[in-house]
Amino acid sequence: MMDFRWRLEYRFWSSPAATVGRVFLLLISLVSLARASTAVLHMPDFDLWSYRFNTDPGLRGTGPTFRGEFALDGNQFLPETALDPARRAANIFAFDTSEIVPPGLSVNSYQIESVSLTLKLRNGSFGTIQYSETPESPSTALAETIGGSWSQARPIELFGVGLAQGYSFDFGQNDTEDLLFAEGDAPYTDIGYIAYPLAGGDEPGQYVDLSNNITGGYSATAMGNTTAPFVAAPWAIGKVPGLSYADPVPNNTIFTFEINLDGVGVELYLQESLANGKLAFAVTSLHAASQPGSGSLAAYPQWFMKEAVGQIGGAEPATLEIDYTIVELGSPGDFDADDDVDGRDYLLWQRGVSQSALSAEDLADWQQFYGSSPTVSARESSTLAGNISIPEPNSLMLVVCGIIINFAQRKPVMGGLR
Repeated sequence: MMDFRWRLEYRFWSSPAATVGRVFLLLISLVSLARASTAVLHMPDFDLWSYRFNTDPGLRGTGPTFRGEFALDGNQFLPETALDPARRAANIFAFDTSEIVPPGLSVNSYQIESVSLTLKLRNGSFGTIQYSETPESPSTALAETIGGSWSQARPIELFGVGLAQGYSFDFGQNDTEDLLFAEGDAPYTDIGYIAYPLAGGDEPGQYVDLSNNITGGYSATAMGNTTAPFVAAPWAIGKVPGLSYADPVPNNTIFTFEINLDGVGVELYLQESLANGKLAFAVTSLHAASQPGSGSLAAYPQWFMKEAVGQIGGAEPATLEIDYTIVELGSPGDFDADDDVDGRDYLLWQRGVSQSALSAEDLADWQQFYGSSPTVSARESSTLAGNISIPEPNSLMLVVCGIIINFAQRKPVMGGLR
């Protein structure tokens, strides 16, 4: 009897059905190590109209976007300055992500699937704005300026945000005596702008100021603080389903910005921002600005800020949605989880992007393991499973179904028990 039971159990556990069961349990256990999540933030913690003459920061219900003067010096632009940049008026939206997305992890622990921001247009000042999804470029802007035919169809472009003059973001009350940039602070000092739109540079982790990329001029990031005009691909362009080039954009239209994760520097910017618990974007456009009494009046967009909610009919704040997965990665000192400990990890530690921001313990780990490419360490062994690429639940079920079908198609072993 014991021999019969043993043979029966042996045949079951070595059967295709049992193999499928074991594979299924293994895959389910792996999925528990990393699961996709969606973070939805229904209102920014910080929104600010970044314009030199914004006299009521943190209180405005709308923030228009427009360009500078674009004066010519022969067949080229006159360089713009820190006080009067080419991207003259922009909106800054910053979100505290720390309550929803765990901060303080290695940057590569944040596997980002998608990021989107929505923004609602109130109206166009002095007329209706026209729709475009064509990115801005210095050559096009120069040709239109020289030709005296500045198009009213302009894209709404989104970039990352950099802070100049030693400032950092603050979601608390403004204090004019510190270097914490709160939404109640004036967006400019007497020497120029504090926040600027940025994009990825030539080196990983390098970012460039785009305030004057169209005309050239002052740059917070360039050598000597001066740049020539250069092309910068937007991280997203605001889109509206059903609209085509030069179509009039109705009032109260919602624009959606789908972030291009393949753009230069975009993914690392997002990962570093989530690790720091603060994610910010700049929204700009190059609509020609005009004021009553200046001659012709050109339309430029007015965007709702969160301060308008409950004060202006139809107002909605900017919203942010992030699809992401947290995966435990890396070894001591390997803050970017690229399987080596090098100078880039030290730069991340200096930025506060490590397990314990700016801690002596993390610095000691970097010093101890500098130059190494450890495959397994005492601390790492407990999280090795996190290095496995985990299928999404839907793709996981396809894998399981494929295994089941494969085994189901096999012929059963014939013969009785002996």
